Amino acid sequence: MRSITFVLLLLLLCGPISASVYECRAEHGVRQFSDRPCADPIKAWSFPAEPPPTPPSKPERKRAEKAARQQRGRPDRSERMASFRCTAGARVWYQHERCSGAKGESVHSERVARKEACREISRPAASLRRGSERDGRATPYEKASGRDPC
Repeated sequence: MRSITFVLLLLLLCGPISASVYECRAEHGVRQFSDRPCADPIKAWSFPAEPPPTPPSKPERKRAEKAARQQRGRPDRSERMASFRCTAGARVWYQHERCSGAKGESVHSERVARKEACREISRPAASLRRGSERDGRATPYEKASGRDPC
């Protein structure tokens, strides 16, 4: 009984194969398993080979990944690496998320490269720019924990 269990377990672990297995009774009632038919087989198993699934092509895979990201509501990499130049009147500031203003304030947002926004935020003359107090600067905690977007 142990040998049958062992062989069946081994066959299950091997995955899809194309082969036939025969169970035969040898001398003194001992069971034997063979890949060739015997004179008096007790049982025969046939395992058909299934073709492996074809992997999707690179463009199909990219399309599927993009669709999955959109379903999860997670922004695309190009969106995560973008920042925004926000303007309200004569004030200009940079943020790493969409612009928002005070109640009743008309804010215009323009998408810019993350690198450009980080450069403008960290410029020494940034404090002279009207609106720089609203820049999206990282806190010391964010910098220490590696969450600084710049």
